Amino acid sequence: MNSYRSRRTEVAELLKVANLSKSFGELQVLTDISFTITGSRFVTFVGPSGCGKSTLFKILLELVQPDGGQVVRGYDSSGYLPQEGLLFPWKTLKENVELPLELRGVPPAEREERVLSHLETFGLNGFEGSYPRQLSGGMRQRGALLRTILTDAEILYLDEPFGSLDAITRDRLQKWLLGVLDQIDQTILFITHDVEEAVFLSDRVTMLSGRPARKKAEISVDLTREERDKTSEKFFTYQKQVFSYIEEENHG
Repeated sequence: MNSYRSRRTEVAELLKVANLSKSFGELQVLTDISFTITGSRFVTFVGPSGCGKSTLFKILLELVQPDGGQVVRGYDSSGYLPQEGLLFPWKTLKENVELPLELRGVPPAEREERVLSHLETFGLNGFEGSYPRQLSGGMRQRGALLRTILTDAEILYLDEPFGSLDAITRDRLQKWLLGVLDQIDQTILFITHDVEEAVFLSDRVTMLSGRPARKKAEISVDLTREERDKTSEKFFTYQKQVFSYIEEENHG
């Protein structure tokens, strides 16, 4: 059975990483990491806290230089959402969200039209004039994600965007994001150490080892939208697959 996002067209390689390595002084963070991203997909990297997942993203975003290996980027633009969404506290939600459009020189009327057309989908309708301090943590993260999506980048890097939220809010945002995915046509690379979250959202899950991070395994998550039920047997089967590689790492 095909993934519910299989309607998206596979294209040439968006990203090819070969034998990537990185150290900071005596601390080796990444070793011999290779993978390829093609088409419009949701690809999650799972690994223990501190293993080097964020460093990997920073290398892919050209914020940090690797010590070895090669990164070939087949896209022209990317967006980045760090662990904290970092909305500017002196700007309203609308002003924060429309910032990438403003930086691209989009006229004010068009910026407003685009932002307002998305607020309802993102559960933010009626809060466009609110400041970040007046919003819940979940609303701030949705605003930050909308701002990232409005970069119109071909590939989005999301670094544990729900990691600081409580369990109830996190579950709600996972379900919300699942509903939003059909409405965008961007490839998403996602970091988490939550196996359930990875299986719930992803087309593909890449498991990384503890530091220095290396690629342990990769699985495709072949679930329809209806099958992305955290209590279903099929869903649990994928979780067990991921956990089996984690257990292998723990006992290796």
